[in-house]
Amino acid sequence: MKWKNFVYNSISMSLPKNIVQFLVGVILFTMIFGYLNIGLTLLGLVGFVLSYSSIYLLNDIKDAEEDRKDEMKLKWKMIANGTLSIKKAIVLYFVLIISGLSISFLVNSWFALMMITLIAVNIFYSVLKVKRCMPIASVFLLVMQFLKFSTGWFVLTTSLTLFPFWLVMTLALAYTAIFVGYKLKFKKELMKKQKWLFVVLGIVLLTSFGFSIVLHDFPLIVLLLFALSISWIVISKRSGLKHYTHKTMLLFYVSILPMIVISFLILTIPVAAEINSDLNATFHEYKIGIEDNLPSQIIDPIKEIEKTFTQYSDLNEIIELDFFET
Repeated sequence: MKWKNFVYNSISMSLPKNIVQFLVGVILFTMIFGYLNIGLTLLGLVGFVLSYSSIYLLNDIKDAEEDRKDEMKLKWKMIANGTLSIKKAIVLYFVLIISGLSISFLVNSWFALMMITLIAVNIFYSVLKVKRCMPIASVFLLVMQFLKFSTGWFVLTTSLTLFPFWLVMTLALAYTAIFVGYKLKFKKELMKKQKWLFVVLGIVLLTSFGFSIVLHDFPLIVLLLFALSISWIVISKRSGLKHYTHKTMLLFYVSILPMIVISFLILTIPVAAEINSDLNATFHEYKIGIEDNLPSQIIDPIKEIEKTFTQYSDLNEIIELDFFET
């Protein structure tokens, strides 16, 4: 029984998801700039996986007593089911976080800073129990997912030039909305209590989705990702996965997340690239019309974000900003 728990546990269950989220940033960078440093990518992936895996151990240590009362969690929570002692878990936690961050610093200091930030946000989310207040928890989740989808990009560069902010934000918002539903066990009565949270997430998600279509150069990918999200919701309902179960998220990990990677790779097909180019030209015309008709209160903040990415083309330039000067 115990050997199965070493294979089927908190870390291994989330490993496919974390790898795919990391690869999204790598693929975006490769698509935009046309080259890939495989050695640096693998080094960053190892640093990312080791660093972030420490979070699952920390949560298992903290929630051990509560997890023992959950029959389902006993199947894959190693500390709760006795597969791993708390003492050994603490040792393993420090091994993972120290080795992971050490490797991250070998990649570049900004990537290491992102990993430190991810770990810190997770600790605040878990230890301070903000997840009990779902609106606040959603903000923490959004920050975490945005950083995770960005990590692969900043392994390969510290440049902000052409960073697809709105597409990454759309992915982070979509994942956050699904994860909030997961935390509420996909139960209608629980989700109704958070109705306004889902309304806000929906509005912001659709806004970010629209910006990512108009402002970035791969509208076909954005539309495919939207279709995949809708398909997953429909399939999960028809498959009887309407309620909370670890199998619900496993289905998401092993089906939809890999499809995200495939969606990006579709543009390597000449026909798909041509369709994307035609869509891009069409949406560019809409962009000009929208900019001319939107009130300044809406368009100015958007332009300010674009200006920031243009003005500070490299993260290393941030240290030269006035507010860092003494």
